[in-house]
Amino acid sequence: MKRCFLRLALILATGCPPCAGLAAANPALPPCSKFPSGRIHIYPWTATLANGVMSAPPPSNDHSYHYFDFVAAEQDVETYPSVEKFAVVIPLRLAHGIYDYRLYLFGRAEHANGRYYFTGVYGSWADTSSATAHRRDTLEIVLSGKYCFDSSG
Repeated sequence: MKRCFLRLALILATGCPPCAGLAAANPALPPCSKFPSGRIHIYPWTATLANGVMSAPPPSNDHSYHYFDFVAAEQDVETYPSVEKFAVVIPLRLAHGIYDYRLYLFGRAEHANGRYYFTGVYGSWADTSSATAHRRDTLEIVLSGKYCFDSSG
């Protein structure tokens, strides 16, 4: 009951309707500029993928945590028997590598109107040809007091 109340409070505090994610590109975290050190930085990443065309390069390999606001067309997303595993291919010209870049996403995704919506805090690990991103519980991140939102890139 307490957890449900806290989720509702977070949704109401951010002005987002239920099930819409927290697409305000800031998961109700304090800005990192208020904390000179001691907090884990979460960086925004916003992109769309439709018909093999990506609007932005993949998330920076320099950061461990990103707040994803990522929308991908259904035909551009590979799904697996595990209901919470997805993969997308980021075309070579955007990945700036020698191969197309494969992004594996683990965690809940909303699916509607022929699109997948990946919204939330993801912890990631990357190499030269692929990255793996695991969705973290946004409420736990916000309530922990250990993280801040860094929009400086």
